[in-house]
Amino acid sequence: MSDKTKELIKNLEEIYSEKHEYQIVNPKDFSHLDLNYYDKSAALLEKQGFVRLGDVEDITVTRASPYLHRVFLRALVSNEGTISAGIFDAKPKGLIAIFSWFLGNHREKVTEFETEFSNGCFILTTHAQASQQIALPLEIIPQYLPKKTAPIELLKYHQTRVAAYLKQYPDVHPIVIRSLEEGLESQHRAEALKSAHRQSQGGAVTLKEIKDIAKDGNISQDTATKLFNEMQKIQEPDKPHDIQWEMQPSLPEEWDDHEEWEKHYLSLSSSTFLEKHEDDLLAPFTDVWEIYEQMLTFMESNEKTLWFPGCGFSYLPKLFAECGFRVHATDISKTAIQFQQNLNVAHLKKEIEILHQENVDEEEPPLKRGLFEYALHDFRTPYQESYFDVIFNVHAIEGFSPKSMEKMAKVHCAALRPGRYAYFFTKTIHQEKRDEIEACLAQSGFFMPGFELKKEYHESLQETGITNIIFMGGHPIIERVGEYQHNDKKWYEDMDRLDNLFQEYRAKSQTSYNEIPFGRKVAVVVEPTQ
Repeated sequence: MSDKTKELIKNLEEIYSEKHEYQIVNPKDFSHLDLNYYDKSAALLEKQGFVRLGDVEDITVTRASPYLHRVFLRALVSNEGTISAGIFDAKPKGLIAIFSWFLGNHREKVTEFETEFSNGCFILTTHAQASQQIALPLEIIPQYLPKKTAPIELLKYHQTRVAAYLKQYPDVHPIVIRSLEEGLESQHRAEALKSAHRQSQGGAVTLKEIKDIAKDGNISQDTATKLFNEMQKIQEPDKPHDIQWEMQPSLPEEWDDHEEWEKHYLSLSSSTFLEKHEDDLLAPFTDVWEIYEQMLTFMESNEKTLWFPGCGFSYLPKLFAECGFRVHATDISKTAIQFQQNLNVAHLKKEIEILHQENVDEEEPPLKRGLFEYALHDFRTPYQESYFDVIFNVHAIEGFSPKSMEKMAKVHCAALRPGRYAYFFTKTIHQEKRDEIEACLAQSGFFMPGFELKKEYHESLQETGITNIIFMGGHPIIERVGEYQHNDKKWYEDMDRLDNLFQEYRAKSQTSYNEIPFGRKVAVVVEPTQ
């Protein structure tokens, strides 16, 4: 497999080069493609006011994609110049192997839309399926719609997303494109972002991406892992690469299954993930400075007793204990508790001590070791009633069943002292799941800042009678379907109504933390973007 792997690495380096090479082409030279699809799709867009800029071939992609026939892109731009459209037909040569990866293992006829903004970000709306397996930089915000979505529906959805983005960032404006040259310059800027993002990940695809692509191509996960290992050996020949998990082993599908959690942590302890991804074990913080800032906040408010339920392999419980706090770390997994027992965080404590010396008065005493207790415990059962100043639940709530979530919420509330805070850090979750978690916490006795206000806000949205409301960045947006599909006047009028409600809600929510009743136990749900 090594020759094919070397070829893949070379192709990846080409595709993620900082600037691609393009050339203008004649569609007659591409008779192997569905030219009728190009013409029909372009005609539909031209009826919407789009202007054709030209037909180009990405020579860089052609060189790096030996399993694909040559492909050209038909470039168009909206009448006002703020939406670029691309039409292409990606046709494999014969039986594609797993790593004609960037377009997958099947033919795709694609129309997609892109808008670049003055802050350097891009919004991309597409129905290309295989490309969603590859991670993009944060500056490129994609939306992958079903494969059968018609071009005009894609356009309407893209227009909705652009309108929402501009409302969210009123100081930003779209970049106007009037020529093929300007369109290619915009593509070069996007390519530079992708290249920098890929370099930050070591210059190649991650194991997760490879496994996702393999799954899409009906290739076994073992085969994907072996190929990833071989790529690593070629790129870094001096390092051992018997990697079975470069990413964290998948979480159990059933969070109530204690045996599956034990298997999860056993897999994690026998992998190289812990060695290579220490930063992930500091979550929800991104670095030691953020942890130190939080410690100072707790010290200033005399919050010294902390509970980390479902602690797993987190470094935080031991680190807080080493820096003077009284910490309890609990988990249902014996392996996780053994990890906490044997964990050495001396290198992190040293960084904290240096920061402490630099940021406090000389007469301040040095950080002294606190107390660290660890226990095998199911946090759906009672634990230390009214004992803790702070509860840090890190990624240990959102996957539970409603019944289990209700039990754990009551236990967390009972364990917290009056007037103190419990923080529930989640992965990125859908709004419906967040609403479910917040409602459960509120019903369990917690005070949720802004919870009642949010209920009133959603009720006011319902009272408008406007249907097909979606949320982007918390902002309500009306989908361009049904009566709004062709009625721009009504869409903008009703969007203004929603925007007024949103602005009123946002203004009130900014003061919600100033209205916490004295002595109430407070719960806060925090997502990665907050």
